[in-house]
Amino acid sequence: MDENVPPVEGGAACNLAEVLERAGKRMQEFVGNVDRFTATESLVHETLNSSGNVFRSEKRKYDYVVSIEEIRPGILDLEEYERSGSAPRDSPGGMTTRGLSALPLIFHPYYSGAFSMRCEGLATFNGKRAWQI
Repeated sequence: MDENVPPVEGGAACNLAEVLERAGKRMQEFVGNVDRFTATESLVHETLNSSGNVFRSEKRKYDYVVSIEEIRPGILDLEEYERSGSAPRDSPGGMTTRGLSALPLIFHPYYSGAFSMRCEGLATFNGKRAWQI
């Protein structure tokens, strides 16, 4: 993963507390606005050989539903449902992507204090500038 981290611009100063506060507000908006969403997840699983070259590639599509709700003050519940037409044991490489939709919640004010974060600087990702945390 670290091989694909975008480089940061020199001299750009980041106020981590401000960035996390703004990200936290966006996550609160997200949770408030999106109690449930559906999507089609496209997954490409590549198996690498000992030299790091792809020797097998498999594509799958899943019908996907995520539900987010605050079940008690300060506690969010996120549930995922997916349907692919095959059993989880038949997933490429025996791996599934359960839990990935919860990753952005580390920026929610309920949870951000439980993580050690630092601002590495200003980076460009998909043509847009963003603070790299």
